[in-house]
Amino acid sequence: MNTKDIFVIDFNSQYISFCYALTNNKGIIKINKLVRKNYAGFVDGDFLEKEQIGVLLREGINELGVKYTKIKNLYIGVPAHFSNTVCKNVTRNFSEAKKITEEDIYSLYDIAENFSHENQTVINRSGLSYTLDNGEYTLNPIGEISSSLSAVVSVVVADNYFIQTISANLPVLNIIAPQFMSNQLCQMLYLLSETERQDNALILDLGYINSSVMYVCHEGILGLRSFSMGGGHIVADVSQVLKIGFNSAQNVINQISLDSSVTKIDVVYSQTKDGERPISVQNAIDIIMARVDEIIKLFNHCSNSLNAVIPTYSPIYLTGECAQMVNGLQSYLAKKLNRNIKLLVPSVPKYNNSEFSSLISIISVANEEEKYKSKTFWQKLFGN
Repeated sequence: MNTKDIFVIDFNSQYISFCYALTNNKGIIKINKLVRKNYAGFVDGDFLEKEQIGVLLREGINELGVKYTKIKNLYIGVPAHFSNTVCKNVTRNFSEAKKITEEDIYSLYDIAENFSHENQTVINRSGLSYTLDNGEYTLNPIGEISSSLSAVVSVVVADNYFIQTISANLPVLNIIAPQFMSNQLCQMLYLLSETERQDNALILDLGYINSSVMYVCHEGILGLRSFSMGGGHIVADVSQVLKIGFNSAQNVINQISLDSSVTKIDVVYSQTKDGERPISVQNAIDIIMARVDEIIKLFNHCSNSLNAVIPTYSPIYLTGECAQMVNGLQSYLAKKLNRNIKLLVPSVPKYNNSEFSSLISIISVANEEEKYKSKTFWQKLFGN
């Protein structure tokens, strides 16, 4: 079975992940090597320690243990903080009725790019829906006969600042240019089924110091927002209020749950230089809940600004590097939002944790991209 070497660099607000993976045409993913570099992250459209980016990129790629000449398929995930999405209604009229091809769809995508996006670069384009000349609505017009084709196209753009910063700091590789991809788009395509996307969906990606809210439909993103708050703020609150070290605060969080039916102890112990110190479980829970309530307010603000309309029977989806950091978070969010909350995790053994959602999603979509590249012209044209 043919396999592909896929190399991915993914940025979240706690780690830069470097991955060398093997994939095949059945979508099976094998992680050969994963390197994670802790860094300061980003806020307000900038890296907090920009001068370290080049050092970290070189170290991470070197630690993969692969010769630079072997890295030919490099995909770089762009976080929501450095990206945006625009939805466009576009139409193409033909001189006469004809069979719609994949090339006709891509021509619509080209038309959709015709908007002002100074200081940004288009990195992904997706068709949300299509309409034929008889007014018939379809999700896949290929093969249909029509004299016109209209579409709602979602265009994802990335800040040139991010692209230029990363490109300028990459070591010299045996590739013309890396391919930048929206890690949010990759997550929705990989983590959600077609059925889960068809009625629109909301995804909360809970990061470390940056989180995002994504409103999706079918194959694309309807709207995207990010906000500067996440799991790292929860740890910082516990550390500051209880006056314990950061690592001790994380250890305290690991021992308790926001679900009262699970937490049966009144006191946990934090290790200090003077020995063990008792910590009130209820005090710690109150601190965590206060910060989670702030995150919920920001989530609601973002979803309202996106005019998100989600069927009441549909869950809100939760993923991200900190989605599983606090025990009982899923049930607490469900109670506060009065909605079912469904946790999204990758279906890859050893990496089936939400902290790997972005990375595995990029690998999966990159594999599809590589399969598309290997198609002949006629296969691309007729979608075979």
